[in-house]
Amino acid sequence: VEDFAISPDGQWVVYRADQDLDEARKLYSVPVLGGAPIRLNTPLPQNASAYSYRITSDSRHVMFLAPQETANKPELYIVPIEGPATDRRKLHPPLPVGGGVNGYELSPDESKVVYAARQDDPNQAELFVVPTNGPANASMKLSPSLVSGGNVYGLTLQFSPDGSRVVFRADAEVDEARELYSVPVAGPPSDTVKLSGPLVSGGDIFFFLASPDGAHVVYVADQLSDEVLEVFSVPIDGPAAEGVRLNETFAPDGDVESFEITADGSRVTFLADLELDKKNELFSVPIEGPAAAGVKLNKELVTNGRVLYARQNPAGDRVVYTAVQDIAGMRQIYSVPVEGPAGAGERLNLPLLPGRNVEAIFRISPDGQWVAYRSDRQAIDEIA
Repeated sequence: VEDFAISPDGQWVVYRADQDLDEARKLYSVPVLGGAPIRLNTPLPQNASAYSYRITSDSRHVMFLAPQETANKPELYIVPIEGPATDRRKLHPPLPVGGGVNGYELSPDESKVVYAARQDDPNQAELFVVPTNGPANASMKLSPSLVSGGNVYGLTLQFSPDGSRVVFRADAEVDEARELYSVPVAGPPSDTVKLSGPLVSGGDIFFFLASPDGAHVVYVADQLSDEVLEVFSVPIDGPAAEGVRLNETFAPDGDVESFEITADGSRVTFLADLELDKKNELFSVPIEGPAAAGVKLNKELVTNGRVLYARQNPAGDRVVYTAVQDIAGMRQIYSVPVEGPAGAGERLNLPLLPGRNVEAIFRISPDGQWVAYRSDRQAIDEIA
């Protein structure tokens, strides 16, 4: 078994496995209480596999990619979770020789699917939208004309929370220069707006996220200096000129490692070695900037100290993080208000014996009241 997912209603398990033929990973469903597995894809070409599957929120259907009919031509399907495989439906028109679907994303209400595919041109992946219930010939192109060699990147498609816009990366204007765009899901392609500012030579957009209120997109890019990853914010409907950099100027070789947006969309927290290379610290800044309004959330770090991992609680009013902060070589876990100041932070673990540590990764409860972490504060590992 390669991987699996449990349906939202808890009644089904969907999994991929080469249980019928070695190295041919097919898609199956089975009741969570056990029973005979149901294969969800029809026979595949030799050495082909199904992949990128997801269960709809009503637990009734499974979407997946597979070179189902032609080797090396991945296509997008939806099938009832109870099968049979012959009831699958293709969600796009016939693809040309050399065509294929690169990736897809469901709208928040699951009424539409956007996907990147070599559908009209076998040498160019473009962005399309289609109703989840079809028909396939209702597919509509969303991306504007792309430069020769340009493509929409299907693995990072994202809807705005209200489902009205799609944010995507594409090297639409300069081949190999991946920039950030937004388009209404209703089209037309001419309403596409570029969200990222001008990129330096060699610059790229690396990852992005729409804010929970749907007003902004936050992204990380080496936009101003090649190989210097910084964090930016821009209104989701543009224009790029209204984008702002959220971090202050980095020390040499500094980079943003990760970021989160608060639940109300008002602030961004990020990890970065802003002041000294390889010394990651935790910062918080208003989503509209300016960078100068940002605050550091961790207290002063000991020599060779660094913040390792940080997560906001569900309400977005506090950040929990693990760091070597107070004692050299000792990882501990802390909590701090999302707006700071760092002095309001507090340690969450009991005192540790010398040489002991809190593990870097932890989990916050859904109600945001508790943190589960592991620590070897005693002679043996224990759950705290």
